[in-house]
Amino acid sequence: MADLNSPERFQALYADLVDLSEAKLSDPERLELQIEAQIPAFKSLLDKRTRNEESRKSLATGLIWEVVGKLDVDGEQYAINEEFQAASLRLADDLNIDELDAARLFLDSQDDTSGQPAHTAAIIRFHQRRKSLLDCLHKITQISADIDQEDNVRRVLQAFVGRIVSSSESTTRYAQKCVSSMGDIKTWLQSLADKVNGASVLGQSQQPDFLETIQFQQTSLVIQHESLGLIVLWLVKLSHSQMADFDLVLDTLKKADRYDNLLLHYFPVLGAYISRFGGTEGGGTMAEAKSLNDRLFAQDQNPWALSYVHAAFRAWWLAEYSGWYVEINDGSIPDNQLEDETTQRSKQFTEALKDGAFDFLLSISADAKPIDWHDPARQGLRQWLQRKTPVILNGSFQFSKVFQTALMEQLEAFIEAFITNLPDVLRKLRTDEDEQRQLNQEHDHDLDLERFLVIISFSFEKRPKAALEGFWDVRDGALMGFVHWASRRASTPLVTAFCEMLQSISEDEECATAAHDFLLDSGPQSSGKMRRTHSLSWNQIFKELTFFSSKIRDRPALPQPQTYRAGKPPSDFAEAEPESSMMLESYLRLITRLCAESTAVRTYLLQHASFHITELLFQLASSAIGPRLRACAFTTLRSFLSHKSRNVGQFMWTTLDIWVSGGYAPGSSAPKAASSGGATSSASAAGAILKGLTSGFEEPTAFVQLLHALVSPYEDDCGLYDGLPFPEQLGISSRMPGIDPYIDYALGEVFGSRVSELTDIIQQRLLRLSCLEFITICLDTFNENLVIFASQSNVAVDTAISTSNLENYVLLHPFSRVMEWMFNDKVVTALFAAIHQEANDVCAAEPDSPLVLSLLKSIHVVTKVLDLQPTYLDIIKPLIKSHSTYRRSPVPNAAFTAFEDGILSHLNIIPDLGRYCGAGHPDLVIASLKLLEKLSASPRLTSGPTSGLSRGVDRNKALAALDDDAEEISKILLREMDVNIDINRGPTVRNTSSSSGSLTSSSLVFGRLRASLL
Repeated sequence: MADLNSPERFQALYADLVDLSEAKLSDPERLELQIEAQIPAFKSLLDKRTRNEESRKSLATGLIWEVVGKLDVDGEQYAINEEFQAASLRLADDLNIDELDAARLFLDSQDDTSGQPAHTAAIIRFHQRRKSLLDCLHKITQISADIDQEDNVRRVLQAFVGRIVSSSESTTRYAQKCVSSMGDIKTWLQSLADKVNGASVLGQSQQPDFLETIQFQQTSLVIQHESLGLIVLWLVKLSHSQMADFDLVLDTLKKADRYDNLLLHYFPVLGAYISRFGGTEGGGTMAEAKSLNDRLFAQDQNPWALSYVHAAFRAWWLAEYSGWYVEINDGSIPDNQLEDETTQRSKQFTEALKDGAFDFLLSISADAKPIDWHDPARQGLRQWLQRKTPVILNGSFQFSKVFQTALMEQLEAFIEAFITNLPDVLRKLRTDEDEQRQLNQEHDHDLDLERFLVIISFSFEKRPKAALEGFWDVRDGALMGFVHWASRRASTPLVTAFCEMLQSISEDEECATAAHDFLLDSGPQSSGKMRRTHSLSWNQIFKELTFFSSKIRDRPALPQPQTYRAGKPPSDFAEAEPESSMMLESYLRLITRLCAESTAVRTYLLQHASFHITELLFQLASSAIGPRLRACAFTTLRSFLSHKSRNVGQFMWTTLDIWVSGGYAPGSSAPKAASSGGATSSASAAGAILKGLTSGFEEPTAFVQLLHALVSPYEDDCGLYDGLPFPEQLGISSRMPGIDPYIDYALGEVFGSRVSELTDIIQQRLLRLSCLEFITICLDTFNENLVIFASQSNVAVDTAISTSNLENYVLLHPFSRVMEWMFNDKVVTALFAAIHQEANDVCAAEPDSPLVLSLLKSIHVVTKVLDLQPTYLDIIKPLIKSHSTYRRSPVPNAAFTAFEDGILSHLNIIPDLGRYCGAGHPDLVIASLKLLEKLSASPRLTSGPTSGLSRGVDRNKALAALDDDAEEISKILLREMDVNIDINRGPTVRNTSSSSGSLTSSSLVFGRLRASLL
């Protein structure tokens, strides 16, 4: 039976808690027993005993009865040597814990099988125990406070929470201890940073073990800090809080001297405390709230270290506190006093805005989001709006999804409170901004209303249920009223921010269709009010897109070869009119969101009688605009391919081919509508235009993603993959039919060259992922069986497939051109560079991050190429060469005759794949093992030496790649197979993370590899 303090115990408890939250728990009684057994550990978790002289002296005696405990050794005392004493003292110093606790921890770590030094294993064990307990306690309190959970489940867990947090002194002491522990972690992190700096001075920072241990502790402590903040949040919601807890949080924020992730961890609980002690639904009285308000706004002799943090707190507090004054009509407060207090609160809120309240709230709403998915247009809008808040420090530490949701829910409460409780302040913001713009068009204006709209955008992003319940389902509600008000007679910056907000609350079919009705002005009117006028509508969007598109095209045009030149063209529209450029981007982003989510919107725009959206977008992409706006145009075009029909797909291909041949360039006489004749300009012009889209990040990423959508199967495709995703005659008037120029662009220009040139790692990963998705769909949608069947039988395959004949299918399908590129040296190098990643980065990444997704795609591509290579080399390639009328230009630098030759040049991927088996991503584990098994069975990679005498000379290169890593990888595989699987829990994430069948079969592969090395 596992020890109560073993990691397996905590993991099992957490797994059951996750199952409970998802209504999948099979044995509730077992969970109750597990929690009951850990209550002492939860109660003492934050009571860390620090170093003290008595324990140090006791350890120095050499007797450790106190360390190992009577039950463990039948009361006998064991002598310890000086080496153990020194190691325990060093551990106590590093962790700042009691020396006897350190000795016990060091002793428990002696049996560690990870291969780490005992000191490192003890540090890891200490942090893992704390983190596991915090994870479990966080989950218990979260489920207890979740109103969507069953009442009986909440009652049971709330009883456990009450026992955990109770003490002889006060039921709120535990929350205070959590906040104090958060402060201790900040101090601890600073000491680790000082240790790294000191080691750097002494030249010790290059030691890998030293740095890895420090980095592990830093990561673990940041996660623990976040968990503590969330635990306090749930304790506040469960009413296990007092004013002293709130004061402690405020005192911590007051002293904060830097904007980092630790500071951000306090804001969900800050919002909860403000609602608890300042809002009308917190359980207090107006008198209590007023007394606290007077104290909070009294003249403070010790100002906050960060004025914008103080400003954000004041604005948040006033929004909630003002709810007490919304419906006062009982005469309890004289009218003159009520008016004075209203004026004072308005003044205080305005002062908070001037000190950067919305600037900072915009920062925290944006910085809590994942940094992996870079959105240039939104980033540009944020940079334009932010003036006072610095860039967050330690931004590489990402926030958990639970934290993100908790923060956004608190911000949602603030948003609704501000709109509902301070409407006069809201109106004054707009009036003041309008007056400023009328007085001085050139001067910078206050943009707090725009900041507020973008705060709403970030807060409701990826939360369609909250958007539906808060906005679209409550037509008479305050939030929907705000939407109507904000859309009327809006300035250019306000329209930009409004579109950003509108697209964020339209992230599913129902919400997007509701937004479509809003823009049509045909949605239900609230309370029978007059039809709204001068509001943002489809007609206004059409008019302004047409106006600015024509204005851009009327600017002096560049010569044709330069029009699509890399980088910003001279006299760029974005530079000349930045606000108008951002507004155009916001319109396109809104259209993109609505089209991607709603069939009704796609149908409405594509079939509009007078506004031809695709023509306008291609005209815009042909004009002298910046890369970001052109990328937005490509992304909007891609949105029309959501749930793609054959008609829409073929129309878009034909129109794109006209554009890429110069048909939409200013002054062009080419037809502006789709036609079966396709493009009219030369293939060289198309090549120049495509090459012009390779610079930067935005344009190549958006265009490759457009190509990916175009080559994806039609929605009604039955899965046979016997047709082409484009018209068979595409491009026939100016080149060989097909999409070879686009494949050459995506693989040769972008994947093989541009990706490696990007210095921003986030941009590099996103562009690489876009290319890999394109490559994958080209390979996966090729039906190899048709070719094999036709070559081995006399059946008339031509009559059974969607394409006119099998020969055209083979010649035109993107598969053959993609396979041809798989033997190009740059593409092969780029492909294996995608697989070769730092294992620590992969472990730390989310399963849906660009890093992990790129790894999965790249491994899949290698596996697929190895599977399809025989058919390509034996059947398809000879057919293409023998076809006299199909003149395809060869791929340059085809350095390999077989794909395995490329693998032999990049053998470092073999140990990489082994390490990924311990990365904690189930899909990646299985994909890696599958590819390893395929590589181990490949004759070109695993053929043995010709004789025993020549073993030292002809040693297998693939096996030699494991010389330095075989032992490490074997331990990873053994550790994965040693994981206990609970057959009663079903197919949960924890169970599938160690897929025993795949691991067992593939361990034989590694066994064979290792045996060959010995």
